[in-house]
Amino acid sequence: YAYYFSTKLKVLILFAFFLSYHIVIAQAPSNDDPCGGVTSTAIPLTPGASCNYTIFTNVGASNSNGPGILNPSCAGYTDADVWFKVRVPAGASSLTIDTKDMGLTDGGMAVYTATGSCPSLTLTEIACDDNSSTNPAMPKITVNQPTGTTVYIRFWGVLGQTGTFGICVTAPIPPTNDECLNATSLVVNADYLCANSIS
Repeated sequence: YAYYFSTKLKVLILFAFFLSYHIVIAQAPSNDDPCGGVTSTAIPLTPGASCNYTIFTNVGASNSNGPGILNPSCAGYTDADVWFKVRVPAGASSLTIDTKDMGLTDGGMAVYTATGSCPSLTLTEIACDDNSSTNPAMPKITVNQPTGTTVYIRFWGVLGQTGTFGICVTAPIPPTNDECLNATSLVVNADYLCANSIS
């Protein structure tokens, strides 16, 4: 009887561990959809002058659907998409979004403009890509949008693939003296001897 009880207890413990493990694995990421009720759940990204990948995952993500959300037009979309958003910074008129394989080895990505607000957000696809990144089988997109525009980024694994991936956003921000109004003052030398100056 003691042996039977011990064996049964072990089985119950193993079953509980197995169940809890799969519950954790199945938990959806916070950016599984662009909206969570009246709040945007798309993760904000900050454009930089150079690409620095931040790692995310689409493990546990589901298919985003509903009013204003149509399936993307490329890259074998089935489900398991996650969402980001980024604002075109002052002085810039374009964004480049690049991705990198860091577990997930084949990704797709679409970029959208948005009208309205959550939960009645309407998204219009303006670009979609499969393999344009220099990172194998990963997407890269450049979009031209006015300063201050917020675009939404949808990333997924081709044919439902899940895993970790890197994403970065860059924006070509012009120098402060790009316009004559902000011209940089130069110092006139007292003689004809010039020294190099870098500012």
